[in-house]
Amino acid sequence: MSLTQAFQALERLEQAMAGFYERLAQVHAGDAEAARLFTRLAIEEHAHAREVALQRRLTMQISEPDFPAAVDPADILRVLEEVGVAAGAIPRISLDKALDLAAAFESSAAEAHYRGILSGIDTGMSRLVTALGHGDRDHRARLVSFAAARGIALP
Repeated sequence: MSLTQAFQALERLEQAMAGFYERLAQVHAGDAEAARLFTRLAIEEHAHAREVALQRRLTMQISEPDFPAAVDPADILRVLEEVGVAAGAIPRISLDKALDLAAAFESSAAEAHYRGILSGIDTGMSRLVTALGHGDRDHRARLVSFAAARGIALP
């Protein structure tokens, strides 16, 4: 996978997560607290996608776009597919299942692995993926906290 493709895949993943949270906010609009949480997470995922796009532009100015990034596309494509399938099933997903899925996506080993590999490209990319990783952990913690307040245990 080229560096350009790796950036595009990461940006698509952030956008997919934003779309997932937007759909959850719509489906759970009757629950103001849940809708607010999902809306905030969607806004933050959109911001992550913009950060990736900015870093892509900066990196492409100093790097060869066809530089091979040691990324296994199967991992990132699997996560993208899982997010897409879950987003399509949202009207049938209860709040507890939605929270469980969202927490699992945030802590996805494939997403963390993908970001970890990209972090070796340059210091700017390293800072970006570190910030995205902190964002993922923060999102998961907020989901777990919200679920606990509702009496929902997440793994």
